[in-house]
Amino acid sequence: IEVLADAETLAAPAAAIGDLLRTMNLLAAMRGAARPPFGLQCTRADGRAVRGARPAGRRSSCPKVVVVPGWHVRSGPHLNRLARAQRAFGQRLRAAHEAGGHVVGIGNGSALLFTFGGAAASQD
Repeated sequence: IEVLADAETLAAPAAAIGDLLRTMNLLAAMRGAARPPFGLQCTRADGRAVRGARPAGRRSSCPKVVVVPGWHVRSGPHLNRLARAQRAFGQRLRAAHEAGGHVVGIGNGSALLFTFGGAAASQD
């Protein structure tokens, strides 16, 4: 699972996803799994890892799930400007979806899905 992050994205959804995946990996290990079934990576718009984020598992160039956690915004127009400015994030969402992956927008992160056609694509 990849969580997209930049200076204005919300940190709490990524932290909650990380906690959930670590718990699921711990349960899998307790049941005898040879390796963790779930991986987490926090990625910047340029595709590089977010500094200080605790990854779980290996990084993937094309994750099966990409999450947009949402942003700190002042207004609707501010949100629209942020979503339109995130072309690199939009490309990562499209690449994951075209490879058969899923895209998830949490809260106002769904604006990025609508901006780049992800919402229409997810209606398949």
